[in-house]
Amino acid sequence: MKPNCTLDDVFGAACKVFDGPDSYALDVFRDEFIGQLLNALPHPSLNYDGWLIELDPRE
Repeated sequence: MKPNCTLDDVFGAACKVFDGPDSYALDVFRDEFIGQLLNALPHPSLNYDGWLIELDPRE
């Protein structure tokens, strides 16, 4: 199944939540971004913990 949005769309939607510089925190942004990814790419094998591992720069 092909998603109806691009990674740019998902990233942009997560960024819009943090338009004010005082509202930004990396952990909160990561949570919002993963939430947007889960909405854009619903699949049983793609869960929060899986995305957390995928987005970890140490992995």
